[in-house]
Amino acid sequence: MSASGLQYLLITPAKNEEAFIELTIRSVVDQTVRPVCWLVVSDGSTDSTNEIVSRAAQQYDWIELFKMPERTTRDFGGKAHCFNTGYARIAHLPHQVVPIMFQALARCFDVNVLKLSEATFRQKVAESTLSPCLRRGFEVGIRAPLPRK
Repeated sequence: MSASGLQYLLITPAKNEEAFIELTIRSVVDQTVRPVCWLVVSDGSTDSTNEIVSRAAQQYDWIELFKMPERTTRDFGGKAHCFNTGYARIAHLPHQVVPIMFQALARCFDVNVLKLSEATFRQKVAESTLSPCLRRGFEVGIRAPLPRK
């Protein structure tokens, strides 16, 4: 358990993510509050994703790889299936659902993200101390129009 008492599980669906999975692993490993368990669910990866995750799992006992059979299609439904399969495997572990998580993330920027222009939000992300992987996630996430109140 972390000093804050927060316990969480992390589930990552992955299919042929060799170009990004190592950076993602480093980003999670470097967090000050690590998950109780991080389950990477491989959706039939045919590249080196499984090997990269397996090496990390040997080094960190809280990382686990679960391999699903290769599927011929790649769509959002597959990601949802991977997540649900992963959650069924680890839901019994201790974790908390924190209903104010996004509010807490917004406070990291000391702003209400719903009231920001895209340019201002991008600037706040660039100035933040987020890991490169999380920063890229925010940047990808704001390619779509930000919701307005």
